Amino acid sequence: MRFVSRILIVPLAAGVLLSQEPTATVSGRVLKYSTREPVADVTVELIRETGSPAPGNPALASPRIVANTNADGAFTLQGAPPGQYRIYATALNGYLPAEYGQRSSTGLGMPITLTAGQQLSGVTLTMTPTASITGRITDGEGNPVVYANVMAGRVVYRDGVRTLEGAQSSLTNDRGEYRIFWLAPGAYTLTAIPLEMRQYTMPATPAARFGGREHLSLPLIALKPGPDGVPVEVTYMPSYYPGVADLRSSQPIIVHAGETVRADINAAASEVPSLRVRGVISGGGEGARSSAGVQVTLVPRFVEGHSVQPPAASADAEGVFDIHGVVPGSYLLFAGTAVTPVEVADRNVENVRVQMFSQALIPWRVTVEGDSNGSPSSLQVSLTRDPPVVGAPRGGIGISTAPRGARAPQTGLVTGMGDYRVNVSGLPSGTYVKSIRLGGDDVLRDGLHVYGPIANTLEIDLGARAGQLDGVVVDDQGRPFINAAIALVPPLGQRQSRLDLYKTTASGADGRFRIDGITPGEYKLFAWEDVQTGDWYNPDFMRKEDLRGQTVRVSEGPSKSIVIRVIPAEGDIR
Repeated sequence: MRFVSRILIVPLAAGVLLSQEPTATVSGRVLKYSTREPVADVTVELIRETGSPAPGNPALASPRIVANTNADGAFTLQGAPPGQYRIYATALNGYLPAEYGQRSSTGLGMPITLTAGQQLSGVTLTMTPTASITGRITDGEGNPVVYANVMAGRVVYRDGVRTLEGAQSSLTNDRGEYRIFWLAPGAYTLTAIPLEMRQYTMPATPAARFGGREHLSLPLIALKPGPDGVPVEVTYMPSYYPGVADLRSSQPIIVHAGETVRADINAAASEVPSLRVRGVISGGGEGARSSAGVQVTLVPRFVEGHSVQPPAASADAEGVFDIHGVVPGSYLLFAGTAVTPVEVADRNVENVRVQMFSQALIPWRVTVEGDSNGSPSSLQVSLTRDPPVVGAPRGGIGISTAPRGARAPQTGLVTGMGDYRVNVSGLPSGTYVKSIRLGGDDVLRDGLHVYGPIANTLEIDLGARAGQLDGVVVDDQGRPFINAAIALVPPLGQRQSRLDLYKTTASGADGRFRIDGITPGEYKLFAWEDVQTGDWYNPDFMRKEDLRGQTVRVSEGPSKSIVIRVIPAEGDIR
């Protein structure tokens, strides 16, 4: 008798795995700051930063595991594959978002690493109640200012530039009253400006620990009888608390957790005469576009506070333009690819002549020290206006990518006229930007100035052995300090011109940190318990902090490990 062997194959149901790595579970509580009361109905999220998806389960390739707290503030997050995660807590109303590991109500948190089958318990997230500012805006005669935009902003440094970021805004009612809510505890600059209600909408934004938005308003232009009875144009400037015309003279408003502070503004100095800027656009020869219909935008050149941009105008068939709603100040006039500085004093500006040019094509080439294989394939070169101009047209600013192995100059970076900073990203591991030159100009130090055709090639030289800094942050007892904010800052003479030299990171769960891609040279290293993001660009702040930093000399290649003591926080405004 012959036996026939048969193999029975049973198909697996979709999603069933022969072997699956155990997942992790995270549990804990959400508590209210100061009172330690439990907070119910809070959404707690476990969001992965790094790690591999569960085998055969693409649904967990980028998991976002969510749970809600119960009446005791308790939560459990289940089914997390191994990896690195952050834990966030958000409530619909009345609280700031919270993150595991943050040291203040507006501080950054830190990631956690979960292993297969781990049961992490006892995690505590502390939620801070939001604050509010309320008050009334009146004119010089004590009358209510109706439909004024009132903004609570933070003075911050972003990429080395001091700016006022809007945190929250509100509009005044028919009594001139306003209420700004969902504010994080801290110091705010309050500003108010009447608006053209037919052209403005203002959504409320959710409560946020940090961050904001650039604030740009169009002016309200009105006609009023002049001294001789002839109507004259007037417009309105921002007024800062308690009733001053500039940011530097304003008084900050401090709000604490759950607090409501009253702040009234007398906007008597808000109304100012409205001026005009008139001129004509002419063509720039072969390749230049026609001036008819060209959009002309007048943008404040230096902005620290609440920015007011005059309305744009279009050139007529003869290239003539007329911009209303202008107040004294320093401006850049953008017309197509042309940029023209305009200074406005106490009278109308006439006969501004703008010469149009075709866009500037900037050839560029990258070389890596000691490498003859051409440009790295992932390298990108881009331009940003220097300094940044709020409201400036973005058209024409180019981003170019180097083809793999390219040795000849690349034809990229088509841009409009103006002053720029060159940014290089996608650097190969272990390299750094050693120099950027255009002809005889040091572009890294002095910037790129484009006011006509570019004849030379932008030469970008990469060093092959970038510096590296390893270290550990400790407290005053010599113990490892977790989640310190670390900044590597260039010497005093380069802090304003070489923003590319700044490096930031945070210490891990063992207090250790690593900074890669450092341009060799001398630096100051700082480790703060808690600091507002970007304060290392603030000259006033750094003047006080400089002696608390540690001088380090970074050479090419790996460096030895260093120990740095954390700078204690001065206090959390809550």
